[in-house]
Amino acid sequence: IEILPSSLCPTTTTTILHAGSSIGIPKHILLALFPHARAIFLDARKEEDGDGQDEAAALDATAVLLLLNPEHLSAANFRKRCLRRRQHDEDEDEDEDAMDIIITREMLYIETLVTSPLYRHAKSPTLWAHRLWVLKTFHRLIVLPCNDDDGDDGNEKKGDPAAEVFMTRELGMVMKAGERHAGNYHAWNYAREMLRFLTSRAAVERMMAAWVERTHAWCLAHPRDISGWSFLVFLLRHHQATPDDSHAARARHVYCKTRAFVERVGGWRGKSVDWFLASEARIRDPR
Repeated sequence: IEILPSSLCPTTTTTILHAGSSIGIPKHILLALFPHARAIFLDARKEEDGDGQDEAAALDATAVLLLLNPEHLSAANFRKRCLRRRQHDEDEDEDEDAMDIIITREMLYIETLVTSPLYRHAKSPTLWAHRLWVLKTFHRLIVLPCNDDDGDDGNEKKGDPAAEVFMTRELGMVMKAGERHAGNYHAWNYAREMLRFLTSRAAVERMMAAWVERTHAWCLAHPRDISGWSFLVFLLRHHQATPDDSHAARARHVYCKTRAFVERVGGWRGKSVDWFLASEARIRDPR
């Protein structure tokens, strides 16, 4: 989604520009929609026990509010309450598939906002906190194991592959948001919390090598972004106590490769790279 300048207007027969998976909305149209959406939203808040049609209209209104103002906390909280109510309704109807579709759409909606070229949205603490809440509240609907599952009921065996695929995709989303807005610590912190919450020890062992390699490549492509380097340090130390020599070898490889990068670019130094090297030097430097 892109908010277009008012000078770039669609034709008289359309109100938005649409090309493939991209949508362009002129800013003057969005500004005209805002007071109308706000009025619908405020009416729905006064009568939250109204019918489903009013709630659907209010949800559409919150989409407009968050598109123009990603820090509209009331709109985000309203979406949370709607998800809770729908969960309660679906539990009574024993229709889990319908709730799964609703949660999937909510996750896709937030992903669209935080990865679009909307500067404020990519680093919005409200949007990332909302996504984390949805993930923690409804993770079992997406067949994801919480890290406190003991696996006795077979959930871990069933869920770990799904969790790995999901988390790999989420890491790509975080990286894209990091490219949209440098120093995006809200996005990287979402990745930290997701890793702590969803992974079992076995899943981490399988995922760690790929995650470290992918994150390190991102950091070398964005060497001034300290939020990415900080997440890399988190990955290297997250399971440092695990009795596995591969972790130490992997950390040493990352450290040496970073040193080689600094030397290859003619001794270029930056605060972010210096901080990473200093953080790892005492235990990683082979010299």
